[in-house]
Amino acid sequence: MEASEARLSGLEEEGAIEGGTPFGLYARIAAANRSGWLRLRDGRGHVYEIGFRRGDPEFVRTDDPELAEDRYLLAKNLVRPEDLHGIDARQGRWIEALVARGLLAPADAYQHLLAYSRGLLGRALLLEQGRYNWREEERLAAGLRLGDRWVLLASIGRRLPLEAAEKRLAPWMGVPVRRNPEAPVPWENFGLTPVETRTLARIDGKKSLGELVAEHPDDAHAILRLGCFLHDAGLILFGETAVSVADAPPGGGPAAERTRESDPDQEAVLAELRERVAELERKNLFERLGVSTDAPSAAIRSAYLAFARKYHPDLGGARGEVRALRAQVMALLNEAYDVLSDAKSRHEYLDELRSGGAQKVDVTAILEAERKLHVAIALVRERRFEEAARVLDEAIALHDGEAELWAYRAYVRLAASRDREAAKAQALADLERARQLGERSAVVFLLAARIANLLGDAGAAIRYYRRCLELEPTHPEATRELRVLESRKA
Repeated sequence: MEASEARLSGLEEEGAIEGGTPFGLYARIAAANRSGWLRLRDGRGHVYEIGFRRGDPEFVRTDDPELAEDRYLLAKNLVRPEDLHGIDARQGRWIEALVARGLLAPADAYQHLLAYSRGLLGRALLLEQGRYNWREEERLAAGLRLGDRWVLLASIGRRLPLEAAEKRLAPWMGVPVRRNPEAPVPWENFGLTPVETRTLARIDGKKSLGELVAEHPDDAHAILRLGCFLHDAGLILFGETAVSVADAPPGGGPAAERTRESDPDQEAVLAELRERVAELERKNLFERLGVSTDAPSAAIRSAYLAFARKYHPDLGGARGEVRALRAQVMALLNEAYDVLSDAKSRHEYLDELRSGGAQKVDVTAILEAERKLHVAIALVRERRFEEAARVLDEAIALHDGEAELWAYRAYVRLAASRDREAAKAQALADLERARQLGERSAVVFLLAARIANLLGDAGAAIRYYRRCLELEPTHPEATRELRVLESRKA
């Protein structure tokens, strides 16, 4: 194929992957109804290949052994390791091979192949570093239709790590954002959620993403993820011209420059912010928001939003020390709002105040540890065990009193290890800590059962599954996994 042909859809034949490059490549290929192979190489040298047929992704494959079909089947407890012995899985097509051997029903196989391929497509599009190349192939054979091309793109955009979205958008959070008038597809084709639809309606070329986040803090994560993947795909633009996040000036963009040049009294602003931080640190949580101890939830929310509109670090293109101080102010306000907006934690905090506040709880650290736990759980679902282990280490460093953190770390340490016998002692130590902290936690016993499975102790696994169901009789995962295990023993 000639290079000029590749550029018909704004697509170069090869280049570097930086940030959201794969989203942009996917969007251009899909919009132009191209057929061919997009090859993505990650930073470790593993290759992902996506075969497009008239703009639809119908083939997805990788040479990463950790993401092979057999690993997926084992992780889903669909087969036992011994079931795979002696099977000739050509080009890694284990699901097809199992159907041919009668070990997997065709209807089930289709659903699992669909889920596996969609998951692998997500892993490929979420790459942030590496290289890519595109090879046109007009007569690509029909493959597996994974779903609507644009709905797929949006669903993967929702999985963007929040830290990655914040990093890529940071230079432009204070710049007005607008929809691309030349977007190649109607917005309704993306299957957006109600929150995403509201966010899109607010993108009018007048406000920045930072202002939208400050005005709608409950939707902040959706705003950031939607803004990031839509910009990566070229569907929204910042400022008056289309400018890439990667090309953003180091000072933070034109809005930041205008802010610095037009601010006649920067020192006064800094002094006011420093004083505000010191003042908030001295106050209790009710005083920080300026509400009474019996204030209704609506009043607490209203007070928080008023402060957020004034102090959010992404407003007005703030940079340097001004941004850092605003972030400190918002961290203190966030701590207050997180505690007081929840009836249970508010009641506990009131009890602490009335008893003289004998022990100050670091609520911010606990909430951040909880957030990291949810990140780790998402990584476990994608079988990214090593990444999950790192996230759980960070969470436990913040707050080591949560049983689920220790239980998940025990499981992922064992699942990620190539030598399970060597990892066994530390994993069991973590599991014991989890059981001490949460002796009535259904999740702890669910993970204990999975650990027993990994160690080949089916009897212990069944006991743990049953204990999980005693504590939570309708637990869906425990019910399903116990049924599979008992059927195998039978």
